[in-house]
Amino acid sequence: MKLKKLFTILTLVLAMGLLSACAMGPRVATIPGIAATEDAVYVSYGPYLYKATGFESEKLSEAWRYPEKGSQSMQINAPVLVDGKNLIVGDFAKVLRTINAESGQERNAFTGASGWYQVQAVRAKDLIIVPNNDKSIYAVRDNGEIAWTYTSSFAYLDHVVVANNLVYVSCQDKRLIALDLDTGAEKWVAAFDGALPAAPLYDEGMQTLFVGGLSRSVSAVDALTGKILWSSNADGKMASVWGTPVIVNGSLVVSDEKGQIFGMDPKTGTVQWVIEGSGKMMAGPLAIEDGIVVVTEDGTVKAYKDGALKPSWTQSITYTDKKDIQVFTTPVLAGDTIIVAAQMDRNANVLLVGIDQNGNQQFTFTPEK
Repeated sequence: MKLKKLFTILTLVLAMGLLSACAMGPRVATIPGIAATEDAVYVSYGPYLYKATGFESEKLSEAWRYPEKGSQSMQINAPVLVDGKNLIVGDFAKVLRTINAESGQERNAFTGASGWYQVQAVRAKDLIIVPNNDKSIYAVRDNGEIAWTYTSSFAYLDHVVVANNLVYVSCQDKRLIALDLDTGAEKWVAAFDGALPAAPLYDEGMQTLFVGGLSRSVSAVDALTGKILWSSNADGKMASVWGTPVIVNGSLVVSDEKGQIFGMDPKTGTVQWVIEGSGKMMAGPLAIEDGIVVVTEDGTVKAYKDGALKPSWTQSITYTDKKDIQVFTTPVLAGDTIIVAAQMDRNANVLLVGIDQNGNQQFTFTPEK
């Protein structure tokens, strides 16, 4: 896929449901960003960040929303970083905010970037590291000072990964780069044939990074040197990979935009098994106990367990109008509960669904108007 086409797709996705009318005036619908702890889910969507609690109920309660009154200039769709008692999240108003997780009150803000934030921040030592749409990655100290910045040719589409005192970054300019954690200096660069929209998977035991991209392939990269160990397009069967792979039961599991799921030998890239696609899939796989969960754009959730190539269970997310449901966000875990975030273009709203690992729906959450 050419970068011009990629930018067009991303612009459309980020602007989905442009100015949908509602009682409080127009809202811009964005891709929901979700993060969770064992007793709370945080969803970034449109002009608000919501905290939802009450997992024992069929419908979660809204503990708070930030800010209390939304505005068109402060759209939020980056997932929060849960950082102890604080939440750290950037917005479209070019501000990286620290918010008290209990009260929802802002504690401080970093305003040193010139573009908006659309990806999650990462904690490393005394640094908060976060890409910005101004084409820079910022490493910000706890006191608000900038430790270093790294600037590239394009904005970034996913969070960084930190290991080995290095910061690993997937880039739209077809590169995977490693930066020195303390200085931001480039340590190595691995070049590919297509843009890399998702963060790499890092495996500590193998000291290897696994990354998929729009070249319709997945690759293994030595995390210390940047040497590409292998690349595979599954004999030409793999489509573009938009999500981060996972390793489950010794297999590297990769999902592509056609909804195909590949199990691969992480040491060689040899395809071990394939599950044929059942629908378009932008979200990556979620690793659960003894298996994975995947979700298609139309809200069909499937679990594959114990090496089975047929679903252990299937759950279909429904709402008043089935055509409203669209899922682009990779699910997350809240304890043992699978959290799926869907968006409804016509209502400019977001729906969270909690599913247990046997496929039973536990709860839903839709923010109040």
